[in-house]
Amino acid sequence: MENQSRTEIAIQILKIANRESSSGEDKKTGNMQAAIMHKALFSYSELKEYLKLLAESNLITYDSASCKFKITEKGCRLLELYSKVRSVIKEHSWTNTI
Repeated sequence: MENQSRTEIAIQILKIANRESSSGEDKKTGNMQAAIMHKALFSYSELKEYLKLLAESNLITYDSASCKFKITEKGCRLLELYSKVRSVIKEHSWTNTI
């Protein structure tokens, strides 16, 4: 696996959590955590560290009623801005290499 920055890892988890929580399926926390670990190639301890960081930053919340992690409005906004920044960087990098 390539080296990723903490920001890239956090973004990857937010993307997975966003897909999992918006899929409309009734998934238990363990399944969502397993999906994130599988898709992001994390150990359980690494995942716990990042989920804690994301929760403390108000980017995700844990809904005890549904037993799910859910992305917050702030987390969704971060994903939108991150995507825009990456697009600008890619566009800029492409034009400078020609």
